Amino acid sequence: MGGFRSVLIFLAIIPLAIVLGYQVASGTSMGYALVGLCVCGVSIPFLLRYYEPIFVFSVNSAFLFPFLPGQPEFKILMALFLIGIGIVDRTINKKNRFRFTTGTFACFLFIALVVVVTAMLRGGIGGRVLGADMWGAGKYVDIFKAFAIFFAFSSIRIPADKVGLYSAMFFLGTLTHSLSNVVYSLGSGAMWLYWFLPTQSAALQHIGETSGYGGFVRLTGLAFACLAFILYLLSRFGINGLVNTWRFWRIIAFFGALVLSLYGGYRSVLILLGLILVFQFYFEGLHRTAALPIYASILLITSVLAITNIQRLPLAFQRSLSFLPVEIDSVAASDAAGTLDWRFQIWATVVKEIPDYLLLGKGYAFKGVDYQLTFEGVRKGIFNAYEHIFIDGNYHHGLLTIIIPLGIWGIIGFIWFCVIALKTIYRHYKLSPPHLKAVNTLVLSYFAGNLLFFSTMYGQFAMDFATFTGLLGFSLALNRNVEEEREAMAKQLVLQEDEETDEGYEEAEDPHIAQPVLT
Repeated sequence: MGGFRSVLIFLAIIPLAIVLGYQVASGTSMGYALVGLCVCGVSIPFLLRYYEPIFVFSVNSAFLFPFLPGQPEFKILMALFLIGIGIVDRTINKKNRFRFTTGTFACFLFIALVVVVTAMLRGGIGGRVLGADMWGAGKYVDIFKAFAIFFAFSSIRIPADKVGLYSAMFFLGTLTHSLSNVVYSLGSGAMWLYWFLPTQSAALQHIGETSGYGGFVRLTGLAFACLAFILYLLSRFGINGLVNTWRFWRIIAFFGALVLSLYGGYRSVLILLGLILVFQFYFEGLHRTAALPIYASILLITSVLAITNIQRLPLAFQRSLSFLPVEIDSVAASDAAGTLDWRFQIWATVVKEIPDYLLLGKGYAFKGVDYQLTFEGVRKGIFNAYEHIFIDGNYHHGLLTIIIPLGIWGIIGFIWFCVIALKTIYRHYKLSPPHLKAVNTLVLSYFAGNLLFFSTMYGQFAMDFATFTGLLGFSLALNRNVEEEREAMAKQLVLQEDEETDEGYEEAEDPHIAQPVLT
């Protein structure tokens, strides 16, 4: 019987493999869609068993789903899958529900209405992947992706005994961004993996190796992977747990990741990490202890060593440290100064356009022909190096990427969201049980540091909004059991007080109880 069953399975698989192979070889969208459909069908039992940890890992991962037009991010599909599971679960069991407040839903609804109305009044959404003349649909999708990630998080609860595992998956998922650089280094034999990975980091590495950036290589994926590893260490041990211990591997791993992150050549990585560490230091309460002068001394010694030997470091390292008042190699200094100058020029030009888009934003859609012609003019030196940015809306400043595309209403919605998120995350931090204290402190520090960086130095609302909603959703999932237990205890106390009050009334009305005699 077992052999007959194996033959039947074999006879069913062979024709399916032939059909799928032919469809993939033909290179049509329908062929890839059929392959994706089969992959999804086979993986459904696995997804139904492990969909929550897979989603948590995918939120910060780099993986793409190549079987649909535009290669959507895997996190989007997982978020939609979780929302669907949550809705079905809710219809079966009324006790299972999404965990968010009415204020959060109203805030998201307001932002969604602003986005939809702006898109309708500014020429529609467009969509390059759909063959439309208007581009920019990806940024609209990114905003709604941020909503989906939050609602997916609000449908799950992280058990107390798995906080460490889920925290590792959430933060270390960013390590997958370094795979783009790894695949590029492996050569043409591994290029097929770019069906599942973004190519931006590899493109920057290729530019560096072919004399761009003055001939030095920048490993973008490695830089952000190292930042993610540092965040995981902080979420697990905190600053005090990294330093104040005999387990020296922790501080060695911290500084090792910090050094490797300099290969990216990004000043923003160090600045963002510095902001997070400042908030982390404060929220851990270390500023009230004797640790403050000790850590200040360590920082001073490290800075002096770096500054005195900075010109001996690789050019990517020097560019990462170029925000410090030190002399670095002319190649790295020229590249860093050039990007900073044109960023200031972008801001100075865009600020003048705010009154024109204050009440009705510009939207994210733009004509693809205009962008291509402008980019070609920039490449040939006809236009300034930043002219194409005015078309695609990447103004390199968080608040400008809100107020120009979405007007003052976008700013109002974002501020509303930030107030709700900070209040929620801060409450979780203040009421943390011991097993959640470290990770809640890091989530608060990360949100606050990232918000300050986004509002003052660099940011893209359509891309970064998912980071903020993801942090809020992750905080809700971490603390859901604790909050529900606290709410249940509060209700129990109220019931007990009501019962004691009712018993007091019954005793007072009992005629057998002696009443005082009035004279």
